[in-house]
Amino acid sequence: MASHTAEPWRALALANRIKIDYPDRQGDRRKDARVADGDREQDGGVIVPEPKRKQSPGPRTPSRGRGLRRHAALLDATEILLASHGPEEIGLYQIAEQANVPPPSVYHFFPSKEAAFEALARRLTTQLLEVHHRPIDARRITNWPDLFRIDIDRARAFYNSSPPALKIFYGGSGGVDAQAIDRITADAITANSYDRLNMIFHVPYLSDRQRMFQIRLAILDAIWTMSVRSHGRIADEEHEEAFRACIAYSRLSLPDYLEPRPLLTEAARRGQQLLLPFDGEFQVIGT
Repeated sequence: MASHTAEPWRALALANRIKIDYPDRQGDRRKDARVADGDREQDGGVIVPEPKRKQSPGPRTPSRGRGLRRHAALLDATEILLASHGPEEIGLYQIAEQANVPPPSVYHFFPSKEAAFEALARRLTTQLLEVHHRPIDARRITNWPDLFRIDIDRARAFYNSSPPALKIFYGGSGGVDAQAIDRITADAITANSYDRLNMIFHVPYLSDRQRMFQIRLAILDAIWTMSVRSHGRIADEEHEEAFRACIAYSRLSLPDYLEPRPLLTEAARRGQQLLLPFDGEFQVIGT
């Protein structure tokens, strides 16, 4: 199939992929080493050192060959275990046994099970973003809520097909570092949400656009979290409640109807498909 991007809207394309800046605990530790121990003065002028806060090391990511294969096998094992066990039942020895590798190999990459969950969270985040690379029939989008419906239906299907993803991101099981990855990814997505919508609709100027999309995503996540913790999945009823709540909030900033751009109407007329990834370029595909 041919790929086309309409000329008037070329400047609107997401030319640069999202760069996810994951937490850098190694950098934090180097910074801490350059700073004094946070000495503080108590009553009487006695200087006492600030207690050092321990920070668990994160996962180590290999760069080549055998290390990459071993790392992938350990992530596979962690994902398999999380699919049928609670995080509290999983340790590094269980991961080693599932992957059929000696325990030192696990310690080499993951100094703790939380580090293993963090590494798995990164992989799952990449898979979620790939879900939004799938083409969308332009005829399915007649107003802005239609695109949001497609987005959350796809995300829900991904999460419900992956018990490990539900447990890490919505079950409160991934640990602080995995949750930080989820927040960083959400910020990266919401940063591009306005431009993405503005590619196919005439969207009014919003002075605090990213904050609006961040709050909308927080509403969605809160209701989905309730559902996962009650049912073990994102159930139909809560999914619909989340959709209605997010649309109601969005209407505080967006009108009920947005005029589609010629790019969308022409693609719909021709039966073409849209590529609207959060982390890539917008395209119209088809004849």
